[in-house]
Amino acid sequence: PEHNTSLQFRLLLGIGALPAAVVLYYILQEPDIPVAKKDGQLQRALQNPRHWRALVGTAGAWFLFDVAFYGMTIFAPTILKTVFGEGQSLTELSLRAIQMGLLGMAGSIVGLCALPHIGAKALCTWGLAIASALFGAFSIVYERHPERSSLLFMFLLLLYFVLYSGPNVATYILPVEVFPEEVRSTFHGLSAAAAKIGAMVGALLFPLVHERY
Repeated sequence: PEHNTSLQFRLLLGIGALPAAVVLYYILQEPDIPVAKKDGQLQRALQNPRHWRALVGTAGAWFLFDVAFYGMTIFAPTILKTVFGEGQSLTELSLRAIQMGLLGMAGSIVGLCALPHIGAKALCTWGLAIASALFGAFSIVYERHPERSSLLFMFLLLLYFVLYSGPNVATYILPVEVFPEEVRSTFHGLSAAAAKIGAMVGALLFPLVHERY
């Protein structure tokens, strides 16, 4: 059994490197983006208040999304245990987690297909709005009818699909669309940094909220 576990770990680790290798290949095929000129173009762009107002939208949306997204995905087993109770077996937990993961993958594919037609802003806006409604519905049903585990699980599946298809795709693209080339990498990095702070906040807050409520 110990040998099998080691083999499984090595296999999963190796398979996980394949997507990164594919992304790296296509990144290397991309043309180089011209570097900002040294005549003060970057400094002038950084002083433009319009860019900083846009940053509130890109960084703020990414931050709030990651608070909810990482809090939900990291603690999915805890959420499923709360929904289905102590009687849930490890096999049942695994199968339900697989269903959620598959809905997330399907959502990513749908989001990528919809992106050229809808646009990142609309995709993010509608995704966050629908996800907020689903979170609210989940909380109301759990508060009033906690025994309706199938309905609660349906809300979780819908949440995974909506989050993956909407803001999980759009938050990466919004800074690319909003900011000009001379400050794009800087403001995309600031937006991504805000997202990572949001992920940390979601991961730290979830156990505290779960214990108290």
